[in-house]
Amino acid sequence: MLWDHGGSRNAKIAYKLGHAHFSLEDLVLAQKYISAAVELDPKAANWHYRLGFIHERQKSWADALQSYALATELDPRRAEWFYRKAQCEQALGEKVAAQESLRSAVHVDPSNVKFHKALGKQLAQGAARWQEVEALESGLSVQQDDAAWLLKLARAYFEMERFAEAADLFDRVTQLQPKDARLLFETGLAHAGKRDHASAQVWFARAVAADEELNAAQLGPGAFLEDLRDWNSAAGAYLEQLKHKPLDAELHFRHGFTSDRGYKWSNAVSSYRAAVALRPEEAYWHYRLAFAQERLRNLQGAAESYAAAIRVSETRKPYWHFRLAYVLQEMGRFEEASESYIAAARLTPLDQIFDEPESAPTEVRGRLLGLVRQLAGSVKCSLDAKSFFDVGMDFERLGDWSGAAQLYHQAVLRSNDHRPVWYNRLGHALARSGQAEKACDAFRTSRIFARPYGVSEQGYSKSAAVKTVIEYVEYYETLPITKNTVLYESNLGGSIDCNPLSIYENIVDDPKYSDYVHVWTVADGNVPLPDSLLRRENVRIVVKQSDLYRRYLATAQYLINNSTFPSYFIRKDGQSYLNTWHGTPLKKMGTDVEGAALEHANVTRNLLQATHLLSSNAHTTDVLTRAFGVDHLFTGRVGLTGYPRIDKTINSSAESREAVLDLLGLDPADHKPVVLYAPTWRGSMNAKVLDAEAMARDIEALAVAPDFHLVVRAHHYTEDLLVGSDKSITVVPRTLTTNDLLAVVDVLITDYSSVVFDYMSTGRPMVFFVPDLEEYAEERGLYFDLDSLPGPVCRTVNEVIGGIRSALTANHAHPAYAANQERFTPAEDGRAARRAVDFYFEGDASHEVPLPKKQSSLLFRHGMNPNGMTASLLNLLQALDPGRHAMTLLIDAAGVSNDSQRHAAFKSLPENVRTVGRVGRHVASVEERWIISTFNRLHSFSTEEQKQIYFNSYSREFRRLFGTAAFDVLVEFDGYSPFMASILLGGRDGTSRSEVFLHNDMLAESSSKYPYLREMFSLYREFDGVISVSETLSEVNSSKLSDRFGIRNEKFGFTPNVVLPDRIIARASEPVDPALAEWMSGKGAVFTMSARLSPEKDHAKLLRAFRQIVDEAPDTRLVLIGDGVLAGDLRRLSRELDLERSVLFAGLQDNPFAILKASDCFILSSNHEGQPMVLLEAMVLGMPIVATDIDGSRGVLAHQGEEHGLLVANSVEGLAGGMRAYLTGNVQPARFDADQYVASAIAKFESVVGTHGELVR
Repeated sequence: MLWDHGGSRNAKIAYKLGHAHFSLEDLVLAQKYISAAVELDPKAANWHYRLGFIHERQKSWADALQSYALATELDPRRAEWFYRKAQCEQALGEKVAAQESLRSAVHVDPSNVKFHKALGKQLAQGAARWQEVEALESGLSVQQDDAAWLLKLARAYFEMERFAEAADLFDRVTQLQPKDARLLFETGLAHAGKRDHASAQVWFARAVAADEELNAAQLGPGAFLEDLRDWNSAAGAYLEQLKHKPLDAELHFRHGFTSDRGYKWSNAVSSYRAAVALRPEEAYWHYRLAFAQERLRNLQGAAESYAAAIRVSETRKPYWHFRLAYVLQEMGRFEEASESYIAAARLTPLDQIFDEPESAPTEVRGRLLGLVRQLAGSVKCSLDAKSFFDVGMDFERLGDWSGAAQLYHQAVLRSNDHRPVWYNRLGHALARSGQAEKACDAFRTSRIFARPYGVSEQGYSKSAAVKTVIEYVEYYETLPITKNTVLYESNLGGSIDCNPLSIYENIVDDPKYSDYVHVWTVADGNVPLPDSLLRRENVRIVVKQSDLYRRYLATAQYLINNSTFPSYFIRKDGQSYLNTWHGTPLKKMGTDVEGAALEHANVTRNLLQATHLLSSNAHTTDVLTRAFGVDHLFTGRVGLTGYPRIDKTINSSAESREAVLDLLGLDPADHKPVVLYAPTWRGSMNAKVLDAEAMARDIEALAVAPDFHLVVRAHHYTEDLLVGSDKSITVVPRTLTTNDLLAVVDVLITDYSSVVFDYMSTGRPMVFFVPDLEEYAEERGLYFDLDSLPGPVCRTVNEVIGGIRSALTANHAHPAYAANQERFTPAEDGRAARRAVDFYFEGDASHEVPLPKKQSSLLFRHGMNPNGMTASLLNLLQALDPGRHAMTLLIDAAGVSNDSQRHAAFKSLPENVRTVGRVGRHVASVEERWIISTFNRLHSFSTEEQKQIYFNSYSREFRRLFGTAAFDVLVEFDGYSPFMASILLGGRDGTSRSEVFLHNDMLAESSSKYPYLREMFSLYREFDGVISVSETLSEVNSSKLSDRFGIRNEKFGFTPNVVLPDRIIARASEPVDPALAEWMSGKGAVFTMSARLSPEKDHAKLLRAFRQIVDEAPDTRLVLIGDGVLAGDLRRLSRELDLERSVLFAGLQDNPFAILKASDCFILSSNHEGQPMVLLEAMVLGMPIVATDIDGSRGVLAHQGEEHGLLVANSVEGLAGGMRAYLTGNVQPARFDADQYVASAIAKFESVVGTHGELVR
């Protein structure tokens, strides 16, 4: 072959060989040769494409993307190449990049339907609605006869309230699909939207005539509205139809049903009654009537209607029996309710040993009962639920209903799964034993979703995570707190030890707590159980995340954890939660860890749920409260009691130490010292990464020393590697707690583990083995210099062995020991567990530690997107006085962590601002989720009840995030997220103020970009203040929103954005990137615009205006700072206008101010703005400014008669004229008293939110 005979440096030969192998489907060799080809000749675009295609076939997406990127860069005229590049970006989850590649494909070949469809599909997966509309519009010319395409665009227009355009497209689609009744009706809605009611009625009539599914000929247009789930409109349409058909039973029922779904219960009852009067044989209609009556709390009427439904129904409906039983129970008619519950349960009767137990031979029955009772006694300490249930069935077979009930009750208290049959058997036994009220409670609990929702849980139960949440919230809302029940959890259920175990062991045999029930969480059935838990009637074991776990989490009076409960947990009133934590921190935690500040979100959340927090020293108190962001929010009590687990080490008896040595396989008579090696695990809260192999090698090297016993407690990855080692190494059994172990240890070797502080209480020597000290300290961070701790710091195994031997032969303690004990173990005297018990269970305040409080507490909510709103927030937080205000920021933890730009903004927060990251799912019930989705769809509430249900769910969500923390002011600073705004509104407590900030002309934002903002407009009226960022903008928003959305005028106000002049000036003096500085140098003027590349900024208009300027003054240049969804479109437009040498797209810049200072004139081409931060920043730098004459810019540049720049017509000609004016010397530098402006802005903010004078609380 040529390749083997000197051809290996010939690129064309390599490519031909690769292509030949590709034709033969040998992708491995094809990749080999074509890779060689592109390495030899990297300028051949089609070779890069072919290599990318091979990688794509092999599903090597990243490699394929790299090749396609090189191909498209070398030859940007190939649309298919951009399409293939987009497929790889999509596979890698790079959605924005995929959108841009598909835009490029469409731009290069606008006639290709495939590219348009791919772009439309991509944008439908989470892009802003306006982007999807633009993509659909761009493909319209090649999709004229594609009904699906036209319909998608028509519906998008309709959603954005562009009704005229929607109506035109719907008209065209109906020509293609003239018999589609639903389509005809939608067309009528579009015409109604543009106020053409006559045409709308014509379309509605056509829809009714064409319908073959919805019975519209009888029911009228309401059938279509009901199909669209527009309940109120449907009810109105049915009511109108009833005027013409007053005796139509179906119409009465439909009006009742749509009123029912609109939560207008009285209207529903009236119509349902009319329907069943006209057609009494309709069982389901009776059921709906009963349901509406139940919602109205007309329990007698509901019971009668449920009974009628059951009586008329031709088939058995267990749930209808259940609902009848439920209302009878609510009425206190427990015997009748029990009978209905029994009918609902459809219990399989057990074979009775005696037909009539009371008349059975006394001796025989007594003998059998005696044996069964003996069996019951033998299982009373069992942890197995089924053992109790089986004995309960024996009692039932003997007719001892009371005995059966007792055993069934114990069974359900131990069953990790929710077993309806068990609850029903319990209810049946209670009913037969004459305990009807208790029977009803048991029967009701057989259904997790027992409340009258009218919404099925089935649709929400498909996701395991959502199922967990909706079940938990049912228990949270409906089950009472069980007194004297303690739920314990340690190490996320992975073990039963640490502080919770020590507290348990301190009270379990104390007569004062003899009536307490102790419930322990385990991750699974493999977790070892300490002896202190076994053979006790009052101890139960529950598997984490099981149904039983959720029930105890929602009902236990006392909760004790050394880490965190799940993200859905909410402590409710009447519950007490003690977080003991699990050690004094040596390595940094929470916000102190560089780059990992948001990983602690669930820890922060748990601390805010806690009513009590244990601490071992002042350092631990500081870290747990400050580093986790709760120091100004925590409403519980902090007790400096010492750590209960350390009592085990200090109080260890000779007998217990011998038992430990025996468990380790060491002879107590052998006086050879015991050396424990206990390294920490590496990594973060979310990723436990350990160099297990290297550590195992070090351990084997340590084990060579003959003069001590080496025992190891390490991560299980390391321990697994030590199995079978021929060295003298003892791996500590998992059943042995660390603090029991420490009692027999003569020398501790560790690195960064908090075990060092537990061991410090013994006064015995320790050695630090830290071969990676610099790397670990840099990556994770340490609170102390290890040299300050009482032990040698070693980097090698030999140094460690030397340190051990020195420690064992020394006749005095390390010189740093006393000071460290005073600092870190001041309370470790062997009585910490008793102090913790008194602190938590008895309310002892003698060891309580006060936390600092500020004059006012402000909660801000923001998305941290890289834009002017975020800059405004950062400036405000920096400018507010931290001595007066405790400032907390609520963010979406996952959203910020997973977005590099948002995370960069987050890292710019002032140090004094605490953050709470929202983590986990919304803990909302089935009904609440239905109400929320209805509100999201219709943007309004039908009734006050719906609104109350909606905000109940968000009040619970606020409590999930913040516990009982209280704020003086709640500031929704972003204003673009209905979900997050609703959470903030959930925090209203009757004394706090709530403010929503508007940074733009919000109606314009809604109609041009974000139609979902109509949800926000409905929420505005719930806030105390609707605050724009300038006086002019406030007037605009008030005039557009007040009357239309029912927001009182007096709620509208304003407070200007804050800038930081000193920071702007300081950063402006920094050097510009050399390459950018060189591009900007020269004799021509440089205009600069700094703004995200999005539609409202209208950079395209500026580029077209700038084309005119370059024609007149060729040396003039334009710098565009920023990034955004239109970056690709604007770059293409720049190329089309032949501006590539005159326009520089600078992208996002960490320091835009230096670029502004190096520029000659600032320009802003926006179509609408709030109060543009960039104008204020340019004014601080004294720049000449040209801006389009819009409300927001006018409010800054021409405020109160001042002139800080030139306002021009909002058009291409206007911008071109403004730039000419600057070039001819007719635009002067801005003169701006920045310090006076900032002082005024801060005072205005504090006045608006109510923190300027007396405290709000």
